[in-house]
Amino acid sequence: VYPQHMVKSYQKVLQHYRRGKNLTVSYKAVRVDWNTIVGTAPIAELTIASPEQDRELLKGHSRLQKLQTFVLQCANFIENDPVLLAEIENMKKTSPQTSPFP
Repeated sequence: VYPQHMVKSYQKVLQHYRRGKNLTVSYKAVRVDWNTIVGTAPIAELTIASPEQDRELLKGHSRLQKLQTFVLQCANFIENDPVLLAEIENMKKTSPQTSPFP
């Protein structure tokens, strides 16, 4: 699975959710599991909040690399950048782009 696929799934679930469907229905409509979305959320959060940094990390991503390794790279990058972390936290509180995921 490519990181870009996870971002698309994340965004599709959000589209269904914004149309008034609850999260359970949204996950089923996209045919994705809750754990998959939540477990790979750092990829989508980084892509939404800082696309240029996401592209930089993607350059180092290989097809042979496990997706979870890339998730950890994204999460570490977010955690080590206080400005980006604050921006993502703010987006979660105020923007429908990243809500309602933890």
